[in-house]
Amino acid sequence: MSERFPWRGVKAEAHSRYGGLVLRVVHLESGVRRTLEARAYDDGFAFRYHVPGEGQRTIQADATAWSLPPGALVWHHDVATQYEGVHRKNPIEAIEPGTTLVMPLTMELPDGGYAAITEGALTDFSGLTLKATGSSVVRAAMDDDPDGWQANGPVVLPWRIVLTGPGLDELVNSDIVASTCPSPAPSLYPKGLHTDWIKPGRALWHWWSGSSVAFEKQKWWVDKTAEMGFEYYLVDEGWGSWRDGARDKWELMKELVDHADWVAAGFVAGTKELK
Repeated sequence: MSERFPWRGVKAEAHSRYGGLVLRVVHLESGVRRTLEARAYDDGFAFRYHVPGEGQRTIQADATAWSLPPGALVWHHDVATQYEGVHRKNPIEAIEPGTTLVMPLTMELPDGGYAAITEGALTDFSGLTLKATGSSVVRAAMDDDPDGWQANGPVVLPWRIVLTGPGLDELVNSDIVASTCPSPAPSLYPKGLHTDWIKPGRALWHWWSGSSVAFEKQKWWVDKTAEMGFEYYLVDEGWGSWRDGARDKWELMKELVDHADWVAAGFVAGTKELK
């Protein structure tokens, strides 16, 4: 299979070439049937599980494990909730058992080259983390949802992906993750495959300054965004708690958007002061 598709990022077009197979497997102890879908790419491989079934069921774990080459040197951090930890570099066997390893887990291979473990097409499923075992094996863990969650009907897990390459540049430029994701929903293209309505631009973001997402601060941020000539202002998580008397979050968001339209109109017209 060879495919090319438009992409935003380090290049305008993504290209993937792979061979694939589908295996029907049976868990011998329980008799439960599964399907394993796998792809071998030029620069890595990917696999995922299809779990048949009906009705509501509880998903609690993923028993996948990866056996790394002994002596692999890995860069890792353990802050799974915000992905903001400080990376450390250690041989995989030297990491204390049970340590959380946030993906992508990047490694330098003992015989040369690099690899990274990550995932793709993550939809309606818990984000995956890894756990060290004190050996060259790492195991899947669901740190984001340790108590499990509910799913209905058949379950398709995200792709579990291993990127490979002679250097880090090849990992960064790999198209495997992009190729495992589904095509955009047709509803995003009301006039066919045209994206003129998507306007890339620069954005101001209050979070970096340590400022609150409180509603009364947001118009000031919009004003500063316009003064800098930026195209967007990002309202971060927390706006769902906005309240002002009887007015709920949606009414307040509309007020903020209306204010942004008003500000933008004033600056587009070439004025230096707000109308």
